[in-house]
Amino acid sequence: IRDSSQAFSHYEAAFALDPQHPAVTHNYINTMIELGRYAQARSILTSRSRTDRAMLSMSAQLALQAGEWEEATAIADQMTEDVIGAHLLRWKLEVKRQDLARAETHLGAAARLAPQDERVYLAALEHRTLAPGAMQFNGVLSYWQDQAEIPYKLALTTRAWEAIAQVDRGEYESATTELSSLLDEVEHAYPPFRLKLLSHLLIALSGAGDTAAYQHWCSEALADISEYAESGWASFAFQVERGYLLAAAGDTEAAVESFRAAGLMGDISTLRLSGDPRIPDSVESLQDFI
Repeated sequence: IRDSSQAFSHYEAAFALDPQHPAVTHNYINTMIELGRYAQARSILTSRSRTDRAMLSMSAQLALQAGEWEEATAIADQMTEDVIGAHLLRWKLEVKRQDLARAETHLGAAARLAPQDERVYLAALEHRTLAPGAMQFNGVLSYWQDQAEIPYKLALTTRAWEAIAQVDRGEYESATTELSSLLDEVEHAYPPFRLKLLSHLLIALSGAGDTAAYQHWCSEALADISEYAESGWASFAFQVERGYLLAAAGDTEAAVESFRAAGLMGDISTLRLSGDPRIPDSVESLQDFI
């Protein structure tokens, strides 16, 4: 959904007609989160049964975005019918807390229980970019890479995380080729993730010394940011990825404003700025940057 404001109007009307419809409720709440309307989303979620897996999942998403760590932990404890989902929620929570050792414990438990679960595979791909030396998830990665065919969306996500890992390793030429191709293919991707790809592409192009392409994609990225903001995107995830992208584009002042906006909605102390290729090397902490 690129235009969240327009989507919200449609979902709001549909919800008024049938507030018990699962798909309508799910889309309505997700759009509220994308718009940064956390209190409104929470008011609906608290009125629904916590035995509903979909409601629990959205409650977890909201808690993570809003930086409500105790709430996220409590939700994980309630996910008795989705043990894998609970482990992955705890993994994501510890990643946000920047405790990768504890995060690996939870992801490792999920990997042992269900290496064939797509959610575990995607988490392992992401974790590899945070901790390249974490070998315990190679079995999960190998399981999926050995499959003769995987869903198209999963294949695209695999390529995306692998390209991001290439940027982290300084393999700029190969990363540039892959990220450029992906961005052309997934023009209508989830906006925060598209901004993540764009920010890593800018670093790869800068590292490769391709000034012309860097300027082209900077213009493309700024146009995307403007379009998303005008269409209502304002969630914590969006503001964070916007901040990373603006930092990669060299606009430190605008990046600071975006991180501050995110700080009004969640816990920005969990941002991993130091060591991130999109942030200047001189930055040692969030306080230095903001």
